[in-house]
Amino acid sequence: MKSIEELDLSVRTYNVLKTNGINYESEIRELSLREISKFSNIRKSCIYELEELLDIKFK
Repeated sequence: MKSIEELDLSVRTYNVLKTNGINYESEIRELSLREISKFSNIRKSCIYELEELLDIKFK
């Protein structure tokens, strides 16, 4: 299980995830687009970054 500290995230994306209680890559993969869009201070660029980095598509 990889922690988000081990991922090559921008500072903004990292802070958004930490603020919203996300600590592991597996937790990110379980999120839907609707869920992640409700995170405080999230931007589309953060969502795109996560999709590209983790090779996933939020649905």
